[in-house]
Amino acid sequence: MKTLKILIVDDSERFASATREFLAAYAGIERVAIAFSGAEALARMDELNPNLVLTDLTMPGMTGRVVTRAVTDRPPPPPPAVVAPSPATSARQ
Repeated sequence: MKTLKILIVDDSERFASATREFLAAYAGIERVAIAFSGAEALARMDELNPNLVLTDLTMPGMTGRVVTRAVTDRPPPPPPAVVAPSPATSARQ
């Protein structure tokens, strides 16, 4: 069975931490890392080498759409990227 390395990209520390805790409980998940901005996520892609990227849609600076495009434009094979909408009032908490 292939193990998953997941990168969560979200400006809400509370949401990102809760999501990491939830996902870490599942077998087959090797690592769940967090980036609090799109820029941080892209800077850490080579280091983390995730198979799956879960990104917030609305973040200050680089939006989830921009992150998704940048991730899928990387040399093959790009990891799947899932964009999750969040309220416009989302902020790092």
